[in-house]
Parts: sequence; C-alpha cells; structure tokens
Amino acid sequence: NSIPHPDAGIIPRFCRELFKRLENMKQSIRAEIEISYFEIYNEKIHDLLSVAHSEGNCSVGNVHIASTSTSTNVINRPALKVREHPIWGPYVVDLSIHPVDSYEAMRNWLAVGNSQRATAATGMNDKSSRSHSIFNIVLNLTEISEDLSKKKSDETGTRQTRRSRISLVDLAGSERISMVGSNGDRIREGVSINKSLLTLGKVIAALADSKKNTVNGSVFVPYRESVLTWLLRVSIPTIITKSYVITKTVSATLFF
Repeated sequence: NSIPHPDAGIIPRFCRELFKRLENMKQSIRAEIEISYFEIYNEKIHDLLSVAHSEGNCSVGNVHIASTSTSTNVINRPALKVREHPIWGPYVVDLSIHPVDSYEAMRNWLAVGNSQRATAATGMNDKSSRSHSIFNIVLNLTEISEDLSKKKSDETGTRQTRRSRISLVDLAGSERISMVGSNGDRIREGVSINKSLLTLGKVIAALADSKKNTVNGSVFVPYRESVLTWLLRVSIPTIITKSYVITKTVSATLFF
C-alpha cells in the first residue's frame, strides 16, 4: 500500500507528498533521489542503513529489510566521523547513500533504519528512543526541454539542474533522570540527549538575537558544542524564520 497509515508521522507523510508532486511534474522534470539515514547516540554517529552491520536481513527487490532489530547492540556498530566540506559543509564520512525511485522504496529504507535505532525501556516508556536521528534526502531536478529543435546548436542538449538537500530530524525528548530510572546506561544516554537539545536551543537563540554573543562585530554561534548542531549547521539558520511543528505531552510530571 503506497498510502501512509492514518497514524503515520510527519516523515512518511512528507516522503509520500514528495513523490506525489514529482509525479505531477514528470513531463517537465527528471528527478534523481538519494537517501541516507543515521542516528546520534551518546554523541556518536551510527549508520542506520548499513546493510553490512544489520542482523537477519532479507531482500525485497533492491531494498534490504531487517527482520530483527539491532537497537540493543549499538555498541557493535562502528562510529562514523564528521568532516567539513569546503562547499557543502559538515558531512559524515563513509555514510551509506542509496538511490530510490519510488515512495515504496524510500518507505522500506526508512523501516530498515527505524528497526536499527537505539531504543530501550525506561521508567517512562517501554520503548524509548535513546538517540536523535537524521533522514537526509538529496534531490536533483533536471529540466526537460519540450522541443530541442527550437534551440540553437550550441545550446542543444543543455539542461538546468537544481540540487536540494532535505534533512528530516527526529529528536529524542528531553528527560528528567529521576523519571527514567537509575540504570547507568540510561543516565548516560539521557545526559547526552539533554546536552544536545540544550545546545540546539542555544544555537537558535544566538541566531535569533544578533545583539547577543557578539565579539568584534560577529555573532558567536556554538555549533561545535554538539554533534547534532554541527551537522545541522547549514540547515539551522534557514529555519529560524520558518515555522515549527511541535508535539508536546500534557503530563505535568515531564516538565522541568
């Protein structure tokens, strides 16, 4: 079924809408789509679509589906490093990239990644996300000329290509250590989650208020204080003037 479940979240709905719009433009636009998916667990990056490190895999066409979750075995997955590209900005070294040509293929890869995310039972949730995740979509759109014969000879065959990068981020919620339990791993995970969320707030605040944190006329933004904000360095400034979609709990016990 190519229609998202009625209870589906924003990410699968966005993916479905993306292909729906591309289908409507297929007469004038040729699209090439690549995806990658990783998590930030205790400030370390793990590839969620690395088939070599998934357990109990089976294949559906050219898409691998993990039949068993490896979320409890995060420690066995290699941590990836972050480097700085002079044009594209921060990127993850050796992160697997996969081409997709349909919503079904993208949905299957998303399911693979979700099955490998780090989760654990806490005092507040039987299956709590212990990491942030980023689902990247690289979209290359090439215009298709309706009649090349009308073009000049030196322009024949030329196309204009536009490249977009979309980062869909699923943030783990902030936690009160007293509520999640006394397990050493859970405490360590909670501290990492809270630290990165705090840094994200500081980055947004610094960008939103240019009068603060000013040194020699420039604004200091603490991107490097967290892996999450460092990887989103290119994206965060563009969302300062945009809208946010936020879900929140009504439970008073979860407020700090």
